[in-house]
Amino acid sequence: MPALAQDVLSSGRVTTVKPLDSFHRLVCDINRILGPSSGLNSNDVDPKDIEKLMDKYTSNESEWSQYAYADHTRAYTRNLVDHGNGKSNLILKGSLQETLYSWPDRDLVNDDKPSPLRIKKETTYRENQVTYMSDNVSLK
Repeated sequence: MPALAQDVLSSGRVTTVKPLDSFHRLVCDINRILGPSSGLNSNDVDPKDIEKLMDKYTSNESEWSQYAYADHTRAYTRNLVDHGNGKSNLILKGSLQETLYSWPDRDLVNDDKPSPLRIKKETTYRENQVTYMSDNVSLK
């Protein structure tokens, strides 16, 4: 019998291990896929694998509410649940609008003239949708 189990039995204490809810299972599965890598941008990690996991999760506020801290001075609040690398976002409540902009016009910038931002694409993500943010995606 393993030493830990032996100690628990001989001490007379009964320890109950609560099964993980689906949110905490998701966090564990993401950590398993990331492994010892340096994050989603690592060559050995396919971001699509993380997105698939996140896409399967259906938001249940009772599972993640302990991590939710709203900041009413901001338009939105992102809360860290696990260290990961902070580049995948699962929308648990509300919505998120992503706006991608074109690069400024180099000729105008080189001539010290203003080059206003031009919207290239706008996408709204709703509850239970997944989006992936990476400089490799947005800086092209």
